[in-house]
Amino acid sequence: MDVRLSAVDVAGKDAGVPWQDEWLTLRQPPIASSADIADVRAVPDGNGLTVLQIRYRPEVHRRIHDGTAALVGQRIAISVDGRVVTVATVQGPFSESMGLSGLPGKDEARELARHITGK
Repeated sequence: MDVRLSAVDVAGKDAGVPWQDEWLTLRQPPIASSADIADVRAVPDGNGLTVLQIRYRPEVHRRIHDGTAALVGQRIAISVDGRVVTVATVQGPFSESMGLSGLPGKDEARELARHITGK
């Protein structure tokens, strides 16, 4: 299983992947990968929806913070096994964790968490 947090390259210089009705080019190397993940859980968001909460290992917090701080206002993509599952605009830097929203339902969020963790 391969999970990546990658910047979307608007100049289209690196490898591309499909996302909804567009072709995205994702920058290499990714900001974070599977090895950086400490925990993944499907959690309620308080609005009746389910969010996939991804918590990163403490030793990578600074790298993820710096990587996302440089991307405020730009798009990032989360991909699992080469399939983009969501694209978002970075509103501000993050480091310890991120919430993946916009999934069709709680069953898909739980299944994705099981797939990522193997549990």
